[in-house]
Amino acid sequence: AKTMRIMDLEDQLFSKEPSGVSDHLPVDVAQERAHTEHLESRVLMLQLAISEKEEQHRLELAHEQAAAEKADRWRLEDKKADNEAITTLQVQVEHERNRAEVA
Repeated sequence: AKTMRIMDLEDQLFSKEPSGVSDHLPVDVAQERAHTEHLESRVLMLQLAISEKEEQHRLELAHEQAAAEKADRWRLEDKKADNEAITTLQVQVEHERNRAEVA
């Protein structure tokens, strides 16, 4: 809507209007243009801020995922170690049973 307003004002400025009408138009066009540039600048700053927040969030998720994967690996290693210890104990118990039966 603002861009259309600028275009309308520019059209009026360059059309052959009585001098009284066009006297205030350059100021209006300049004000509209300045306002539009301010808004465009603000939009670019907000887009940059959003991009930075998205990147920060992506990095946080990546760190969380890496930590979760590390914890999963530790749990698997602990479980494997526990299973090996249980197997070793079962073998020892079986060996002791066999020795007891022989004796």
